[in-house]
Amino acid sequence: MIKRMLIHFYLAFILLIAFSCQNESEIIEVPITNIELSLSSDYIEVGLTDTIKLVIHPQDATNKDYIWSSSEPSIAEVGPDGVVKGISPGKAIIKITTEDNGFTASYTVQIIKWTYHYSQNNAHVRPIAVDSEDNVWSGGDKLTRISNNMQEVYTNISNITAIAVNNENRWFGTHNSGIWKFDGANWTNYAKNTNNQAFGSVNYNSMMIDDKDNLWFGTASGVTMFDGSQWYTFNSDNGLVYNNVLDMAIDKKGVKWFATSRGLSSFDDSQWISYTSESTGIEILDYVFSVAIDKENNKWFGSYQGALKFDGTNWTLYDRSNSDMKWTSINAITVDKDNNIWFATEAGVTKSDGTSWINYTCATEKDYKLHNVRAIDIDSKGNIWLGTTYTFIKLEE
Repeated sequence: MIKRMLIHFYLAFILLIAFSCQNESEIIEVPITNIELSLSSDYIEVGLTDTIKLVIHPQDATNKDYIWSSSEPSIAEVGPDGVVKGISPGKAIIKITTEDNGFTASYTVQIIKWTYHYSQNNAHVRPIAVDSEDNVWSGGDKLTRISNNMQEVYTNISNITAIAVNNENRWFGTHNSGIWKFDGANWTNYAKNTNNQAFGSVNYNSMMIDDKDNLWFGTASGVTMFDGSQWYTFNSDNGLVYNNVLDMAIDKKGVKWFATSRGLSSFDDSQWISYTSESTGIEILDYVFSVAIDKENNKWFGSYQGALKFDGTNWTLYDRSNSDMKWTSINAITVDKDNNIWFATEAGVTKSDGTSWINYTCATEKDYKLHNVRAIDIDSKGNIWLGTTYTFIKLEE
């Protein structure tokens, strides 16, 4: 009896050892639970590449094999090593899929394209305005129009310092020959106003057209408004904070905003309000270069120290201390259809949705062409047009 019990005990012991050895020989699978993806830049230029960096979690995952794919290969291609190549402007989703459990992660890449048009009139490309037919007009020594990537130089007027366009007409302010209107066929010159005041020597810094088709001119001597028959002048004697008007814009309520070299003024067609460093405590208000209105009726002002936003009550200054803005000397501002704010700066162009910031510069040998961006506008396709030293630049996203 005792012998039989010993035999049973021995067999049970042998089976226990065998079972333990079998478990120890089994491999414990550790699945992937997360993948972090990142890119060194906010965008990739057409024809160039960048590598998506990845971090797999946990680090001791058993099977780290994966495959890459692109949602839009015609925009961005991706290789087996995560190298992404820009093919055409647009956005594409780059996805990684693991082999062990089909875990996926994705990263959206922005592909951009720069197109350079060297100025045929050998002048600084400033200002720029895009009309309803997507003609790009630019001033300088001579007037230039870009249509279907072809340049045409007009020699009948010179020294163009300001441009405004609407559906019917293109208006040009010059330094030596007054104001010109072009309706697509005929040219009209306004060398004097109805009070016989000469316009030939006036330096026009900016122009705009309001919803009543009144034309507004910002000059070094104040603001002039032309309603089609009469001319009206505003200066520091009758409401304007300072005579040297550098830029203008009209907000969603029809209020006109004027950026001068010594503060801001707003005008609702009856009352003037001025904003200076003394009245607001904001030092940079004494010299702002540019102004634009976003779709939420926020006013944006460009200065040499950053972008200033005014929501009607509060002022917010964006610079390197509280944003990813790379360049803070802002020459011009515009707003796209998605309410992104675009800033033309001394060394490139910056886009912001009010929270995030993307700084665009060229990664090729033509980097220097993006220095000193003086003018900016947007065509109906969403392309960004920039004016720099001797160069028109088109940015496609």
